[in-house]
Amino acid sequence: IGEMGANTVRVYTIMDAEFYEALYDYNTEHSQPLYLLQGLSVPDHANYGAEDIYQAEFVDLLKENGIKSVDVIHGKRVIELGNHSGTGWYRWDVSPWTIGYLLGHEWDSGIIAYTNYSTQGPQSYQGTYFQTAPEATRFETAMAQLMDTITDYESKKYKQQRLISFINSPWDDPFEYETLYNTRFFSYNQVDMEHILPTSELKSGYFAAYRLQYLCPDFQTYLTQAQRTALGDLLTGLEDMDLYSSYLELLSRYHTMPVAAVGFGFSTSRAPVVEGQEPLNEQEQGQALVEMWQKIRQADWAGG
Repeated sequence: IGEMGANTVRVYTIMDAEFYEALYDYNTEHSQPLYLLQGLSVPDHANYGAEDIYQAEFVDLLKENGIKSVDVIHGKRVIELGNHSGTGWYRWDVSPWTIGYLLGHEWDSGIIAYTNYSTQGPQSYQGTYFQTAPEATRFETAMAQLMDTITDYESKKYKQQRLISFINSPWDDPFEYETLYNTRFFSYNQVDMEHILPTSELKSGYFAAYRLQYLCPDFQTYLTQAQRTALGDLLTGLEDMDLYSSYLELLSRYHTMPVAAVGFGFSTSRAPVVEGQEPLNEQEQGQALVEMWQKIRQADWAGG
């Protein structure tokens, strides 16, 4: 990973203890270390189930593993039977190289919608480090609460804070699209990191994280008129850019915080992912990845 020029590793959940031992050994033996983005996820049957985020296997598990992950990166945890996490004796302090935490690996649009339309969960949150804006949804409120819990635990126990975010995707981005677009791409929700606000107690910072996927080539034309009016000058010049450049640039302009791509890829499946396009071979896949990375940098994103 280091030899190919990358400087950061993202993992989806707490790994087995050997991973952190290997990371510690590598970083103490090399002048250019590898940094870590520690992910937290839930079982697929919970994420794609028929309940909202406040089921026990969801928000409680994220809280539990969030607290565990803080201890894990500081090398002060034993996990015998991990619940959707690794196991082992975690005694290697990799906190000097840990950038921050990521909630979720991908969020099912259905569970976001279930949560937002449920009357069970709270629709606002006021924590020590994060709070919600009046426009926040119940899903965004849950993310604020989880981010606050993890930050609070690390602040009290280790006197440290780290960057933190949750995963979003183009299908749940902050923008409002026409019904035709929503139906075609199962885009049921608008999830907006701007609705989660830091308090003065947060010293580390936070960011918007997106898992990039294939996009509708004409996504701009499907923005509702009200959304186009609200975005105003943010749309200027985007029509002259290619698909990904325009989308990345729009998100960069929209957000008031750093934006990072925490996952992107191109398929070499024999079946074309995009109708009318030939399948990619591995060389074309590699070229597409490099081009996407260049577009991410050109749009002034924090990384990818």
